Amino acid sequence: MESEGVEVPNDRPATSPSQDSAEEDPCVYHIKWITWEDSKTPIITQNKNGPCPLLALFNVLLLSKRITLSELLEMISSRQIMDRLGDLILSDMPSDLPDDEKLNYEQNMSDAISIFPKLQTGIDVNVQFKTSSSFECTPELLVFDLLRISLYHGWLPDPQDTVAFEAVKSKSYNQVIDQIITSKDSTDEEVLTSGLAAEQFLQSNAAQLTYCGIVNMQETMKDGELAVLFRNNHFSTLYKKNSGELFTLVTDQGFLTKPNIVWETLSNIQGDTHFTDAKFLSTPVESGAVNASAELSPQQQFDQDMMIAMSLTADDANDVVPPAEYPKGSTEESDHQMASRLQQEYDEQVSRDAQRHQQQQRPTSRQPVDTGRRRTSSSDKCTIL
Repeated sequence: MESEGVEVPNDRPATSPSQDSAEEDPCVYHIKWITWEDSKTPIITQNKNGPCPLLALFNVLLLSKRITLSELLEMISSRQIMDRLGDLILSDMPSDLPDDEKLNYEQNMSDAISIFPKLQTGIDVNVQFKTSSSFECTPELLVFDLLRISLYHGWLPDPQDTVAFEAVKSKSYNQVIDQIITSKDSTDEEVLTSGLAAEQFLQSNAAQLTYCGIVNMQETMKDGELAVLFRNNHFSTLYKKNSGELFTLVTDQGFLTKPNIVWETLSNIQGDTHFTDAKFLSTPVESGAVNASAELSPQQQFDQDMMIAMSLTADDANDVVPPAEYPKGSTEESDHQMASRLQQEYDEQVSRDAQRHQQQQRPTSRQPVDTGRRRTSSSDKCTIL
């Protein structure tokens, strides 16, 4: 039985946590209010890639109305978030459990609540390459079970690539790494071939997303389901629209004052995504809309840089490159390599634009061109540090 929404007590300050709470808990997050399902709904934003699991879980509960916040609230601390999660787990406990099952459930609740602090800094996740919902069972996943929130990944091998598929399909990430290491010292040709295929699979899919993974998530998730996606050492809130389309929630604090930027499409592995509002209508991104100090996930960084690059060159028709004409890379090129190459092309274009602008103005002291961007790189590791 689904519980009523758990609301933050109104005796808490409306604009920020109490002074004592702020001193004890320096992790404070801005709340962005959006119109979701015809009602004013809060989502929690972040200014760096920090407590992704905590915020991803909490945003699922906010969007599903299982937890509510006072409409006057503008900020919330991690301690308040964990208190709300604990309250929900306690209120969700079935009342008609037999004594033995009740004791087991209470133990699970205690274990899950003790894991809450890890949600701020990261949890151990070991994906299994069988299905998009397959993960090695770890104590940290107990929190997802008790909150009844599904965890997905999109890192699956293509059955048509029979060698790679057979090499990784029944294994977890850690087992694949062990397989690769072991194969290096083997003289068995079959072991060597399998190890090489597994290594090539990890390298060519370093973005931790494949078309097979996207399709499997679409087939596995229910229409209208809210869940959590694990990708590139990052947890994000995932939603499947009734049409079957997948979207991830945009939680970067740089979009705090952009009410029409709520979701980002998750439709392909080439980075050709776009932002939408709460009703899933496409929303253009203004140049400089994102706080330069805010840290983004590798995929968000790639998507954002592409959009800004096209925006910066829009004033000069000779320099405009339609999205469809951006090089897609050969089949041998990884997502990370392509992202790095496009980032370099973008930096060079910005530099040319800046030089052209300087030539049109009265000469002044020369200043280095600062794009305001930082470089990020994807990692194929599945352990959150």
